[in-house]
Amino acid sequence: MQVLLTVGLIAAVAVCLFTVTRRLARMREEIKLAWKKLEVDPSSEAITHVYNKHVAAYNAALEDFPANVIGPIAGFKPARRF
Repeated sequence: MQVLLTVGLIAAVAVCLFTVTRRLARMREEIKLAWKKLEVDPSSEAITHVYNKHVAAYNAALEDFPANVIGPIAGFKPARRF
């Protein structure tokens, strides 16, 4: 019985790790896409706003548990605002 409980717990932790890592990777990709648009037209206030909005959401996600534990281990670092 304890073996099943242990295996279930390990599986739940693995799913949590995978989910958090995937979410942070997706958010980082959104930042990269917004940055590419910003490189084309750095004077655009709308694009700057969108980029900074993505950065704020990503950085906030990095500060929340469990991402604040998993993120640094997985190599995720806070993004800089424009």
